[in-house]
Amino acid sequence: MKILVVTMEPPPTSSGLGTLWGKLAGSSPDVIFDFYGPSPRMTSPLGEAGLNVPGTRYDPGLPPLSRLLAVRRNASAGIQKALWSLLYAPFYLIQRFGKKDVYGDWFERRMHKELPRMLSAGSYASVLVHVPPFRIAEQVLRMASDTQIPFVYAVGDPIGYRDEKGEFFPEHPAIQQKLIDSSAIFVTTEQTFNRYYSKAFEVDRRKVIFFSDCFIDASEQQKGQSKEQGAVIMHWGMVSPWRPIKTFAEALASWNRSRPDADAFALHMVGR
Repeated sequence: MKILVVTMEPPPTSSGLGTLWGKLAGSSPDVIFDFYGPSPRMTSPLGEAGLNVPGTRYDPGLPPLSRLLAVRRNASAGIQKALWSLLYAPFYLIQRFGKKDVYGDWFERRMHKELPRMLSAGSYASVLVHVPPFRIAEQVLRMASDTQIPFVYAVGDPIGYRDEKGEFFPEHPAIQQKLIDSSAIFVTTEQTFNRYYSKAFEVDRRKVIFFSDCFIDASEQQKGQSKEQGAVIMHWGMVSPWRPIKTFAEALASWNRSRPDADAFALHMVGR
């Protein structure tokens, strides 16, 4: 089964959203995710790094000049940063005081031109969108309805804010409720759903699917392990591809070999 993901941050970006796609792909081995979204190399200061998710990425093309200049500015330092900032300044002022979202407008135009054709071809079982931005999600929902393709709504983190008492106030509650109601599947983390979305929205639990929220129950991880083993080094959470965990594991193995008469250190990974 193939699902088309519409996102302004597709893999292999090294952002938090890029990590989300890796977790989705890892949780769904029978699903191929294709991505419609701009190249991280041209639209993100972090560039192309980290996750390589199987599937095809459809690039909508060259982004606006203002975005390219912003990326160069944010990826530079020292004198180079000052020069790029000088070139970017007029675009920044126009967008700031004109209240324009040039990048979002560009992506929406390209999306309207290309997505209906892609969805009408019948290659995809559904189309998935992640928020923010909500303007993109609403447009994808409309195009999914027009082409009768099931719409999948994905939320990685709670979209809203919490007060000092911990109460959750969702951002754009009416829009989010509409997206949840209109979705064939609502994809989120178990923690986000139980703590926030189940209390702030009316959600049909039967259409909720959870993906990994970076940890599993420690009792499950420890099953079948001997209590007489040596010291344990435990890593909790996501191990992103750009973190040198392999180097650490090799160093730990070398350390254990150098001490044949001592209890070995074990490395346990809890998460993905």
